[in-house]
Amino acid sequence: MIKRKTSAYFWIALLGSIGFVAGVVMTIFGATNSKTIMLVAGIILIVFGFYGAPMFWIKYGELKNYSQICQKVQSGINTISLLCSSTGKDEKTVRDTINICLQNNYLPNYVLIKNEYIVKAEGIKQFEAKDIATLQGNVTRQKCNQCGAEIVFDGTNRVVCPYCGATNLVEPKQPENSNKWE
Repeated sequence: MIKRKTSAYFWIALLGSIGFVAGVVMTIFGATNSKTIMLVAGIILIVFGFYGAPMFWIKYGELKNYSQICQKVQSGINTISLLCSSTGKDEKTVRDTINICLQNNYLPNYVLIKNEYIVKAEGIKQFEAKDIATLQGNVTRQKCNQCGAEIVFDGTNRVVCPYCGATNLVEPKQPENSNKWE
């Protein structure tokens, strides 16, 4: 989809640029030979070439950038940091570009996890719930109430300890600014 759109903007911008030059010639020829239709057509081409072509060239450049990032993701470069090193762009720019590509469906069936990993949506099914929770940062660790072993809550609020079999609930986190004396 993005390749077709990029190509369309390229051709419109190119035709606008050529139309500008042709419009100047047509305007001069139409004015000197009293050819009103040619004069009007030339003026229209000049206006489109002067005002329209730069806008289409700018949009073409944006789409070309999105297209390059999409090609890199589809070829297997699936983290923001790897994309930064392969494109020479900073993290914010690459992350914003990925978000635009996802929103405009230039990367169909891909998702951004934890603002770092770009994964095919059907590839998520192969992960277990705890893997997705870890990638999204929704993991809570605490000690088992029965045996003291470290247990991991993977997005759920209840887990059975793999060592002693005790059922544990997630303990609410204490606010960092809380006063212990209250």
